[in-house]
Amino acid sequence: MSGQSVLIPRMLILRKIKRIVRFFLHLILFAAGLWCLAAMPPVLKLPELLMSVFSIALTVLFIGSFINRHAFILLAVTELTFLLYFLSLNPQKQFAGVEFERIFAVKPAIKYLENGDFEVINLRNNSYPDNYDEKSADYPDVFVNRSFSPDKVTSMQLAQVYWNGMDYVAHTMLNFKFSDGKELAVSIEPRTPVGVDRKNFTHLCRQHELLIILSVPSDLFDLRTRIRGEDLYLYDLDLSPAECRIILQEIIAKVDKLNREPEFYDLIRANCITAIYPAFKIAKPDLRGDIRVLFNGYFDRMLFENGIIKHHNGESFESLKSRSFVKGKSQGKL
Repeated sequence: MSGQSVLIPRMLILRKIKRIVRFFLHLILFAAGLWCLAAMPPVLKLPELLMSVFSIALTVLFIGSFINRHAFILLAVTELTFLLYFLSLNPQKQFAGVEFERIFAVKPAIKYLENGDFEVINLRNNSYPDNYDEKSADYPDVFVNRSFSPDKVTSMQLAQVYWNGMDYVAHTMLNFKFSDGKELAVSIEPRTPVGVDRKNFTHLCRQHELLIILSVPSDLFDLRTRIRGEDLYLYDLDLSPAECRIILQEIIAKVDKLNREPEFYDLIRANCITAIYPAFKIAKPDLRGDIRVLFNGYFDRMLFENGIIKHHNGESFESLKSRSFVKGKSQGKL
């Protein structure tokens, strides 16, 4: 009797463990299923009718997986197969021969010079008329070649751009200033193929190429403020010329590498901040990063708290941000 009394609690414990494991497996399948349903249309480019049929099939399999082991296995195999296909996507093959939207069509290139300088091939240098249309072929982009000397870097600026009243998401740009009066602005953006919707889930589906735009600051800043009517805040960074030089050289090396080895733009792992944040860490090893690297609408506040943004003695971040607003179409708000 004593042996049976010990065996029964063990069986109950095993049953509870199995239920817990089954619950988490179904939770994983459910989350994976939602991701598959969101990612499959842009990745596989399936017709809407076929995608609707597939969505119904996945839903039926998910419900059936609670009562039928075969349905569970088929659902798991389907999701795993798509995941493996997704992970196998290669940017070189994905974008070979692809036509990109006009504003992203031209990539910059780097030519290293013997004296230690570098030349930017295809530096964007647009002047935008009030009726500028990003989609229209009537407004071709202007590109020039210009050389820069890393030894002449004196300072850096950080630009934070907001739209649609959002605070937690922003687009971040950099601007390098040189002692000879030159400036070099940097913007990391998704290089978008024609027909891919930038507003949907595509930024997480390997549908965009990682693009580092090198430009004059008036081009990037004017496009955001006067043409798009977005809110731009411009800060002077409290970094030494040597630290600015490190960040510049890391970014230039990244531009050069991307021309040989394209990468996917990713909304989380390779966006306008996460793609260049390692350069900041190399220049400032003591930089304390946190979740605001991902919720980059607050990236400026994070740098302020790290003492990396110049400000008046005793000035609050709110005061700094208010006077750092660059006037454009919108009025801007904190």
